[in-house]
Amino acid sequence: MKIHFEWTIQAMELLEKLREPFDKTTQAWARFSSANGDHCYFSDVTDKVSLLALQSLKRSFQRLEDLQQDLTALGRSCEKCHTIVSSVHFSKVSHLTRSPVNSLLAARQ
Repeated sequence: MKIHFEWTIQAMELLEKLREPFDKTTQAWARFSSANGDHCYFSDVTDKVSLLALQSLKRSFQRLEDLQQDLTALGRSCEKCHTIVSSVHFSKVSHLTRSPVNSLLAARQ
């Protein structure tokens, strides 16, 4: 049980470290591609190579946004797992402290 708990904590920490750069990157893209964003500087671009590069850039950022959503979902999954493992662990500890032997020992004191 302890191994699962530790693994879950490590996974949550790793996901948080991964999510931060994704958040910053997708926020930068959102600013760039917004109505008044810097993409407006490229509105007069007409050559095919440049247009293809801009489309490729857009697809790359859309993929990053998809990956960011995957990381968020994994984070929620880890949080649920952490809650379950914590409650099972607490339940076992609570059960042990309420065992008949412990009750007898507590009564003697």
